[in-house]
Amino acid sequence: MCAQCDVNYNVLAPLVIGGPTGDYFVACPVQSARWSEFSIICVSNGHSGVASIFVSGDDVPKQPDYTGLSTNVTSGDSYFNNALAIRVPIDTSLPFTPDTWFRVTNSQKKVFVRIDVTSGGSAYVTLRFRNRLLTVVPGPAPAEHPDSYHQMNLRREETTRQSLAAAGIPGYALDPEVK
Repeated sequence: MCAQCDVNYNVLAPLVIGGPTGDYFVACPVQSARWSEFSIICVSNGHSGVASIFVSGDDVPKQPDYTGLSTNVTSGDSYFNNALAIRVPIDTSLPFTPDTWFRVTNSQKKVFVRIDVTSGGSAYVTLRFRNRLLTVVPGPAPAEHPDSYHQMNLRREETTRQSLAAAGIPGYALDPEVK
């Protein structure tokens, strides 16, 4: 049970992702959920140099311009990253607040990590996923043969009417004779 809300979640085991400078991603191990969230547990850096890490549940983070010499600073989209930016000193592990969760908005439920490390070092991010439990389980598929287009359309129309009525939305034609 979530501490801040009244919805049930399935919290999964931690995963470690990372290595030398590059782009990484990890998909949520459970795909059948209403939505997924991730939490950063820890970020660790080796002994080679300072590491810059970007973590996003939306898309691959862009590599930032660390020199400050870019002439294209005024265009906002060039340097916009929908990500968490983390800077880790040499030989350090940074623990994070365990109850900070971020929604995974990627359609394939992937979390992307961009790691930039100096001097050929490596850095690692420990993530944990949680999934919102399904509360509605879909029923069995209709038993109409796919070649019976008319019967399939009648079944689809009836299912749509029932769904609208259950949701409290007035049907588009309550009387079957009115078209």
